[in-house]
Amino acid sequence: MKCRGFLSSESLLQNASDDAVFSLYGGGLGDRWGATSFLLRLSEATGRPSKIAGDSDSVLEFAQMLDTNGSVEATRQPATIRIGSPRQVVEKVYGNFEDDLSILPWAEVFRLPYLQTRWRWRPNVDGLVCVHLTPSKTGLTTCPGRHVLMLREALEAVGYVMREFGPNLSLQQNLEIAASAEFFVGIDSGPSHLVHSVGIPMHLVRNHLPLHHIRSTHHGKAFCVYRDLLEFVASSVLTGLRPSSGHRL
Repeated sequence: MKCRGFLSSESLLQNASDDAVFSLYGGGLGDRWGATSFLLRLSEATGRPSKIAGDSDSVLEFAQMLDTNGSVEATRQPATIRIGSPRQVVEKVYGNFEDDLSILPWAEVFRLPYLQTRWRWRPNVDGLVCVHLTPSKTGLTTCPGRHVLMLREALEAVGYVMREFGPNLSLQQNLEIAASAEFFVGIDSGPSHLVHSVGIPMHLVRNHLPLHHIRSTHHGKAFCVYRDLLEFVASSVLTGLRPSSGHRL
């Protein structure tokens, strides 16, 4: 089994080859959002469209949401660079590695600042709070139902209105809600990556998720982090303080 090796996002931005073709291996909403932002930054740097093979629908959709002169185009050419978890890539193509295979880990995608969306943060609905507290499946990020209820009651007590960032709305509608809200409260999930691009003040609760994981997946981006919703409520709402821009971790 042969592999050219692992790439860094910085090296690709500086020395991308003309024939580079990317593909995504696995990854959720946040992973693919980060990958889209990277591919568009690469296009800005090279002055030509970034090429993506295979499952490209989400990337092409996300690219329409970001404010950029870069572009991404689908191709049927074979991929030369796989974006994904190194373990996922190895398992996917085990025994079939080409000599020219290279891997760009998700962690490298997350390192770069995300491009901004076409909808910038300009709160115009007084007291609106955008939240995403429901993971796609129960796990380390899950918020207990009673904590969510306490958050809602605490916000309403000081004049806020909670609005869920959810799958029942289009991607554009969700981004427009985030852009008009005063701040975002959520778990480490796909929507939390999307709203980074909006520029809204971010408040993330980790629940049972290790702190180092959030530091890695939200590397270099502005946010405040809390152990759980109870800590958020106690530190920023019940005290009568309205949250402001987060700090960098």
